[in-house]
Amino acid sequence: METLFECRTVHDKAWAKELYGFMYFKRTAMVVIHIVFTLYFLYGVYDLLKWGEVSLFLLILPPLFIGLAVFRYFHSIKLTLKRQKEMCGEKVPESVSAVTEEAVVQKASNGAELVLHYVDVKKVIHTKAYFYIWSKTNVIYTLAKDGFTVGSPEDFLAFLKQKGIKVK
Repeated sequence: METLFECRTVHDKAWAKELYGFMYFKRTAMVVIHIVFTLYFLYGVYDLLKWGEVSLFLLILPPLFIGLAVFRYFHSIKLTLKRQKEMCGEKVPESVSAVTEEAVVQKASNGAELVLHYVDVKKVIHTKAYFYIWSKTNVIYTLAKDGFTVGSPEDFLAFLKQKGIKVK
């Protein structure tokens, strides 16, 4: 099993912010929901200014929803870092991913090893700094674009597409 790509990813606060920022604010569904709630809120403000009517439902629900998303974002980051500290102590956890022709093998700094065969890949998202590979069981494998020690992020992207994996 020849390693085609190798990537070291540090799971620090910047990693958590990027991951949860994507999950709560940048996914297509979340963007659409935030836009709808913002328009809903603006309609409530328009109603207030035009007719002098106050609809608590229109003026409270949208900011509450968006506020909840912001709260969940910060809470998820805090919880993830707390869990990591509990598992690893003061040492910042990291993983090394070896990409072969058959699978992605990710080894965590605590010794755990995960293997993801390409037939089990649900989706791949790439952001400015990371590749997020979702398995069919919703386990997220993260590869930092600046962490490649063998191969390059561009070649890895081409490799995934060659495997028939859709990358967003």
